Amino acid sequence: MEGHPFPVMDTMASAACIFISSDVFRRLRWRSDYVDGSDDPCYHKDAKELLNIPTYVRKDIIAKHYPEAVGDYVSRGYDTTVVR
Repeated sequence: MEGHPFPVMDTMASAACIFISSDVFRRLRWRSDYVDGSDDPCYHKDAKELLNIPTYVRKDIIAKHYPEAVGDYVSRGYDTTVVR
C-alpha cells in the first residue's frame, strides 16, 4: 500500500499483536469457530464483512512476547475451570 512511510499490506493480521480501534473493538465479538478458523481469520472476516473495515499489517517490525519464552496457555498455570 502506498501513503505510509513504512511497508503496509491489506491482509489478515495475527492476533498475537494487533491494535484495534476501541470503537471497532466494542462492535465486534472475539470469536473462533471450526468453519472460519482461529481468532485471526474470524476477526479479519468479521471486520471486513460486518463493518467494511480492512486490516492493515506493518511489514517492517517484529513483535515479540515478553518474556520471549512464554509457553502455551495451558502451561501458564491459570485456573481454566468453567463453573456452571
